[in-house]
Amino acid sequence: MRTFYIDISDFKIKFVNRNLEIEVLTRLSKYGSPFPIFIYGPEGCGKTTLFRYFVHTCSKNLVCVYINALEDVDISKAIESSTIPEIASIALRVINEIGEGIAKSLLKGISLLIKHLATCTTLSDRNLVLFIDDVVYTITLGKIEWYIKWLYELIPKLKNEYNLKSILIVTSTSEGLSRKLLLRHTYSEVYLIWNLEYEAFQELTKQLRLSSETSKEIWKLTGGNPRQLIDIVVHHRRNLKSWINKLRDKVIEIVTEIKAMNLINELKNLLRNIDLYYEEPNEKTKKLIEFLEEKNLIIYKNHQLLTGNYLKENDELGIGKYYAWQIPVYRMVIHELTT
Repeated sequence: MRTFYIDISDFKIKFVNRNLEIEVLTRLSKYGSPFPIFIYGPEGCGKTTLFRYFVHTCSKNLVCVYINALEDVDISKAIESSTIPEIASIALRVINEIGEGIAKSLLKGISLLIKHLATCTTLSDRNLVLFIDDVVYTITLGKIEWYIKWLYELIPKLKNEYNLKSILIVTSTSEGLSRKLLLRHTYSEVYLIWNLEYEAFQELTKQLRLSSETSKEIWKLTGGNPRQLIDIVVHHRRNLKSWINKLRDKVIEIVTEIKAMNLINELKNLLRNIDLYYEEPNEKTKKLIEFLEEKNLIIYKNHQLLTGNYLKENDELGIGKYYAWQIPVYRMVIHELTT
């Protein structure tokens, strides 16, 4: 893979091993897909970095665009393309025409965006790849089905209008509830993406100048989540206690709500077995599962990864057959708060 760096505080971090995901995206970009690809996974697992890496290192034969649906201030951060130098000015034209703020205008103005792209580059007989990151938070959960269906209907229209060789639209989210809505339909393909594997995580810790012993400890707490690793090193100055306390403050409020819902016994049982609902289904456990999913503490993982494989169970990291803690430290903190 070509080198791609991200500047974070005092560190210039090189993109680490996502070889299998890059291979899949490369293949998909070559042939396109009649369906929008919808990817979900834990907060901070690296979806954004993966998409930006692909856009900034893709072949010049591809027309690649990345849209950050969470960015509503800086156009240069809201949209990126290594193959279209004029992308920021094109985005500004779309925003002015739609008139609903940066993020919403770009999400609603896909057709306009492609129209303006066609004025500055040749689209005929080329492969178009569009990444839309964190789409649910801007579109909202209640409208995600409509939006993905709209993208599905837009794909053949754009392909025919601009004589594209292929078109690939990939959307993502950090929450897991939307996958239930989309799986009810046949107009999208849903995949899971997970935190870094151990070897890639170790490579990242070396770039952040962490010792092997500290790296292993952080692995057990984060489960390979790169954003949490960077948070520990950059914002908490390698102070694990400070980082855990921050997460504890977040979880305390959630546990209090669970107590008010009279679900604390179910929570204690879930700490022992994350797959309890599937083994002993009942309404109270279902309610707790949905609440923890909504709060981004756990996520449904019995779904095909983008690479085509399935995430293996790992009790140490809190990964069951059906559900997993987004990061292992959540289970640890909740256990401390409920004993």
